[in-house]
Formats: sequence, C-alpha cells, structure tokens
Amino acid sequence: ERTLAAELGVPLGRETRALLNGYFLSEEGQTRLAEMSESGRFRLETPEEGALLVVSWLLRHDETQAALTVLDHIVPYFDRLRFFPAPSADGTRSGEQVVLQDVGKTIEALWQVRPQQQLEAQTETIGVWTPLYDRAAGLLLETVEGDPPHVLHDEAGRPRRDDRGLDRVGGGAVCQLSPPGWAERVRSLLADYREATTRHRPSRRWWSKDGSFQRFMAAIDTHARNGEIPAGERAHLQRALAHYLGKWSAPGSQTHRGRRQAQARHCDGPRYHHISRLLVLRLDRLPKTEGLDDVSAASRPIDADECTDTVPVGTVIPRHLVRKVGRAQVATVEDLVRQGYITSADLLADVLPQFTAQIRSASLRDAEIRRIFAHVYQAFRQRRSLLLLNLESQVKLEELPWIGVLSAYRKESLADQELARTVMHHVASLALTHFPYAIIPNRLVTELQSLAKQAGLGIPFVNEIAADIFMGLFANTHLDAARLAGRMLAGSLYERYYGITFAAVQALPDAASDRDEKAQERSFWPWFAGKKTQARNETMQSFAALCHSLAGANERSRWSVARNGTVIEQQQILTTQNLAPLFQALALEDSLRPLLPDLAKNCFRWICRRQQLRLAVYHARLFMLKNTAYAWRQMIFFVSLLDVADQRAFLAWMKDHLAEQSAGFQSRFEPAVAGLASAIEGRSTTEDGGRRFLGWTVGKHWLMSGADDRNAVRG
Repeated sequence: ERTLAAELGVPLGRETRALLNGYFLSEEGQTRLAEMSESGRFRLETPEEGALLVVSWLLRHDETQAALTVLDHIVPYFDRLRFFPAPSADGTRSGEQVVLQDVGKTIEALWQVRPQQQLEAQTETIGVWTPLYDRAAGLLLETVEGDPPHVLHDEAGRPRRDDRGLDRVGGGAVCQLSPPGWAERVRSLLADYREATTRHRPSRRWWSKDGSFQRFMAAIDTHARNGEIPAGERAHLQRALAHYLGKWSAPGSQTHRGRRQAQARHCDGPRYHHISRLLVLRLDRLPKTEGLDDVSAASRPIDADECTDTVPVGTVIPRHLVRKVGRAQVATVEDLVRQGYITSADLLADVLPQFTAQIRSASLRDAEIRRIFAHVYQAFRQRRSLLLLNLESQVKLEELPWIGVLSAYRKESLADQELARTVMHHVASLALTHFPYAIIPNRLVTELQSLAKQAGLGIPFVNEIAADIFMGLFANTHLDAARLAGRMLAGSLYERYYGITFAAVQALPDAASDRDEKAQERSFWPWFAGKKTQARNETMQSFAALCHSLAGANERSRWSVARNGTVIEQQQILTTQNLAPLFQALALEDSLRPLLPDLAKNCFRWICRRQQLRLAVYHARLFMLKNTAYAWRQMIFFVSLLDVADQRAFLAWMKDHLAEQSAGFQSRFEPAVAGLASAIEGRSTTEDGGRRFLGWTVGKHWLMSGADDRNAVRG
C-alpha cells in the first residue's frame, strides 16, 4: 500500500486507505484490476482483498446492478479495510498440487538456522584451548625426573586403587627439573593464554581451578618462579599427568598428533548456517509467493558460482536443510503425506483449501471469476476464527457480499458433484489411514463441509467444542449425527463398551429447524455487528440433558471446565465425532475394511507412546490424557466394525503389545484393556476389574497415579 501510495502521490494518513480503494474504482484502477484478474498475477492475504476484483469483473460483464450491490456493502469500510489485491509476478497455479509453505516462508525458516552452539564450542576448544592444554602438559612433563607418570594396572588390566579409591601412579615426580629455556617457554605460554582469554570466554572446563588445565598452568608458573608446590598437590599433578598421557600420549609424538587430528575432523566441514545462507541466495531469485516445482534443483550441491571460503565447491546440502527446502515443493497431498511433510490432520487441513478452492469454483461458468473465487476461498480459510458463545456459528463464505453475488453465475452439474464426492472420499480416507488416532480437527471439518455442499451430501458434521466456553447446549447437527451413529452402531461393541443406549437418542423429538431464518437477519460483517443467536429448542435441551446424565453431571451444578469436558466427551461418544457420518455417507466401511485392524493397532501404539511420555507440567499431562482417550475412542470405533473373531484377535495382539511396555504403564493401563475384553465378550465394561477409559473427569484421573508420576521429568 505504501508503494502504491508513493506511485500515485497519495499522502500517508488517515485517508490513505480510502483513497487507494477509491483509485481502483477509477478508469485507470479498473484497467489495472482487469489486467491482474485476466492474467492471474495477483495475491490475496485476506478475503476482502478480492472484493474490487469481483466488482471489476461484474462491470466488464455489464452486471452494473450486482456491482453496485457489492459496493453498497463495502464502501462504508473503505477507510478501514483494504479491498484490492497485491500484484504478483506469477500466474495462478491450479490442479491437484498444493504447497505446504511458499518460498518466502522457506527463506524465513532458513534465516532461522543459527550456529550450533555445541559445535562452535567444540571448535573453539580444539582451536584455542586444547593447544594451550597440550603445551602446558608438555612443559609439565619436562619437569619430571625419571620415567613419565603412568597409571599402574593389575594382571587383569584394571587400574590399581589406593585406600581412597584413587588410581595408583608410577614414574617420576613432577616439578623436579627446569630444562634450559623452560622458564621462557612458560612465560610465552602464559602470555598466549592471557591473550586467548581476552578474545574468547573459556568454558567451565577450562576456567575451573580444580581442572587439570588450570592446575597445570598454576604448577608450571609456580615452578618457573622457584615457588614451592605442596606434596599433596604434587601427587595430584602426577596423577592428572598420568591420565593425560594415557589418553593422548606425549605432546608432539606421532600418536598424540594422530589423536588430536581425529578429534579435529569431527569439526571439519562447512557449518549449517553458512550453507543455509547460500540456499537463501538461491531461493531469493524465485517468486516468494509460490512453491518450488523442482526441489532437487534448489537443493543441489554447491557449485563454483556459489562457493565461499567457508562452503567449498561440491558441498552436499545436509538432509535436514533439504527437508526445509522441501516444504516449499509443489506436490500432491498424497506425496506430502508420504514424504513426511504433512505429519498431522491439522497440517492436512492447512493445505487442503488450495485444492478445495478449485473444486468449489468449478461450477462458475467463467474462467476468470473461477480464479478470483479460488483466491478468495483460500484467503478465507486462512483467516483466524473466533470462539463464539451461545451456539453462534462463524461467518460463512457465501455471506461475503462479493461472493454471495456470484451465486447467479453458477451452473451446478453432476460431474462437479461427483468430483467433489470423490475428493471428499479421498481426503477422509487420507486423514483416517495416516492419522487414525486423531479426531478430525475443526479446520478439516470445515473443508469436508465445503466439499459435502458441492457434492450435494447432507452430512451432519460436528466441531470439537472448547470446554472453557461451553454453554451447556448443543446444536441440531449434534443430534442428527448421534442418530446417524445410532443407526450404524446400535448393539455394537462401541455401544456396549461406553455403556450408552442409542435407542434413547432415537427417542428424542425432532429438532425445530432454524434454516428458515432470513439472510438479511445475518450480518455481512461479524467484525462489527453480532449475529442472531440460534434458538434453544426443547430437543437441544433434551440431547444436552442426555449428555449430562451420561457424564454423571447435574445440569444445575456449579460451572467448571472439567465438568464441561465430561459432558462434551459424552456428546463426542454419541456422535462418534464425525466418524459414523463419514463412514455412512462415503461408504468408507467398504473401502477401509481391510485396513481396520491396522488402524486400530496404530491407535493403540500411539496411545502407549503418549501415555509413557514423562511430563512434569500438569496441564500437559491433562492434554495427553484427553488426546489418548480420544484415540482410544477412535480405536473402539474401528474395532466395533470387525466381527467377533477379529475383535478377539485384536485383543490378543493388544495384550502382547502391552506386555512389551514398561511395568508401571502395564499396571496402570491394565484396567482399560480388561474393560475392552469384557465388552468384546458381551459383558459390562466394569466387570472383572475393567474400567472405561475416558479423557475427562471431575477430580484426579485414575490414570494420573502410579510410579510413573514420581519419575516424571520436564517435557
């Protein structure tokens, strides 16, 4: 904006943004917008930056009234919000490929590579302090009368110990001789040492007066000045010198040089932060807002045009720096998951809008407006969301005036619907097979909802609710999801294990729909005006009362986050937190059936690893309990879709895997496994010493006690 203001001669002040927005309504500004729109050479950081692009497109297609409708909504905010895009040197990328991180952010990550403190300290030690240490040891060795000091060993080769447990030493005593020129060499060493301390700060090892280096330096200084060294200190020096010679050999000998050279080789080679700077120079020539089509070219060995004094020609880029560059690659979602760049369902949700945008824009008839819509869609998905009370929902994409007006230019087709359904099936399968232990995060739920809308599927998705803002009620979609789960899981292991009755859900009255609210009752601008609160009807209260009852919580009891958590968890159990709706709508049970045992096993492996993390921070341990309980619920869902023989086979594997874990964890977790075993055999979970594994509880969780608590370390 500052650059554009300077170009147009617009002064910086309160009216700058309004004047810049107004410029794009002029003939010159409209021409500039048309050029960006037609070429695709623009980028949006926020969804409102696409508003004037839509206005420009409407005006060029003789849709003046629609353009004026959009302007009526946005002109009052011209002084506060920016409604025009930023120019970009690159056209729009489309297709199935996505970018996890653009080149600009990759450059920022490479700039964060700092010198390795441990390696730098080791290099300083080898280059500065070790040579001084060797010189001090050599000078001290020159004062020995007789054989060099050495540690005495028994017949088995073990060091002999005295009454105090110290190694016995043979050979001559130190500080007995003063060879010609020795005192001058000592003074030279002391001068070099003083100079080194002005340029480098010694570590504790070299600074400590109890260390061999400082004792050697003090001894040769005292001896050079004809001072007296106590007998006890003389014995300590003899023992320290014997250990030094046993490890490194005599200074200046071939053995000593070979050992020091081997030590120095550990620090040889270019430093990572120097290599990362050369990678920055490579990437700096590329467009910052796009990805890399060829990662191998960007991470090739250093060539003659790039080499420096610290990074020679042919230097191979270290693997972890190649991984940093690889995060900018243009690839399919599957490739990014397979290569380990997408490591969670949350990261999957981050990149999915790039692909979903193409699907959602497919029904728009004009290629140019499809491009604009795709950009706005991605920017909209990247915005920060708010935590809303009283069942209020986030503003929807279609409620943006410049997007809502485009509905007249859509032409839905069966091919578009089938494509959206195929993509949705693929994304859901990808999330469940690679991250089976994690509930589908809210951001991914949003993308699946968008695809479901395009596919014409009425799937009752539910979001994870934050326990600290829970108001005691649930939305209609929660009841719809619970009913769907009940039709799928009634009489199953899932129902039996959690002690729920899906028939009670089916018996609840139908919810009154709030979909007939008029669009004008919803504010286009949730930043400045509140939205109408959804009605709290009798059915929602009944479903909430059922969840309270299953949680053992009184609806009138005192508010607390923990109590809210127990109620929310019962809702998640009843709805399966999107698993049953996805399996039903997309027929995932058919495609994933061969994988169900492995999905369940991966859940339990993950639970075992997380449960055995040593976490001293109490809040982190609560998060661990919650997440492992959610993974356990996902596992129970997968196992419930198996026949009884396969369920028993899984239980046998689970017990074998548990037996491989630490004794403390086995003891703590055995009741959870016993509860599942009872449920598989058709009995109550709590029979035979079993316990139901839930993540939330009012009071101390039964898995928070045990020997592992006393051994916890900071994590």
